[in-house]
Amino acid sequence: MKTRKIVMLTMLFTVLSMVVALAQGQRGGNASPEERATRMTDRLKTSLKLTDEQVTKVHAVYLQMSKDMAAARESGEDMRTSMQTIMAKQDAELQKILTPEQYKTYQDGRKQQMQTRFNGSEGGNPSN
Repeated sequence: MKTRKIVMLTMLFTVLSMVVALAQGQRGGNASPEERATRMTDRLKTSLKLTDEQVTKVHAVYLQMSKDMAAARESGEDMRTSMQTIMAKQDAELQKILTPEQYKTYQDGRKQQMQTRFNGSEGGNPSN
């Protein structure tokens, strides 16, 4: 039960992060799925010290996720359900690619981002 709750919270946070990233765009523009995948992969490459092989695989996962999210938005489906499904698939794929240590670091980072987001930064960016 606890694990399921953590997974659901992680997926929710990831979806929220994607929504915010998509809304803000990079430098005001609407980023393509390829640009979003590259940006997200670069973040993980640095924080998790990914190998070149992992970078290629992670990029493919994020690219597919970005395309799936765009298709879900355009289809008019229930976004919450669609995003949960997409995020569960992404999480399962990342777990196959990352080492156990990298995956734990990835999950810990997601938890920390979620806590930061829900503890005071909902109304805007407090650093501005």
